[in-house]
Amino acid sequence: MDLNLTKADRAIDALIEKRSHEREQANSEAELWNASERRYHAQRQEERRLEWLNHHRRQAEIFEALAEQHRAAIGAPLDDAALARRGGAGDGSA
Repeated sequence: MDLNLTKADRAIDALIEKRSHEREQANSEAELWNASERRYHAQRQEERRLEWLNHHRRQAEIFEALAEQHRAAIGAPLDDAALARRGGAGDGSA
């Protein structure tokens, strides 16, 4: 009977070792997955930050061009036809 207990003990020990190894491997895979996910999110965050900066740079260029057009319009004399095209009254009434 002692021999059967030894076999059973070895079988149980082997099962415990196998489960322990499987758990360690699963934890290791989960850690690798989490690290990969953190890298991915950091990369996406940096991409979004750069997109945000580029958006605002384009907006600044557009507004600078618009401001330049307005500066040019300030210095240009307007006749009645030009005022009419811009929606002004042209007759001196406000």
